[in-house]
Amino acid sequence: MGAARLADDLRAGRAQHHAHAVAAGNGRFALIWQRGQPMNGSAGQKKRRTAVTGDADDLETRLQQLESERDELARRLQLAEERVRLLEERQKAVLDRIDWVIDSLHNAMEIQT
Repeated sequence: MGAARLADDLRAGRAQHHAHAVAAGNGRFALIWQRGQPMNGSAGQKKRRTAVTGDADDLETRLQQLESERDELARRLQLAEERVRLLEERQKAVLDRIDWVIDSLHNAMEIQT
């Protein structure tokens, strides 16, 4: 799922970073990480590449860590969005109450005159 999503992000120009796997010999490979240039084709920014070597187990572990971190961040985002929604509801209730008090005061002043 992660690779397909990355491919979709790359095609849509949403990804800022992407990686290429290249053979490094002895059953190992190197992961070339390209960053610093939006994938929408804008020129002018210099591409920087760093090579990270590792075996499949190391990368699988790292992938699991990143997926776990992504899931935690998604959970936190959902909680934050819910908190914002609740705060907006409270703000609306307070404003409605203030409007009601102002209307009541206006009505009271009209009755006295």
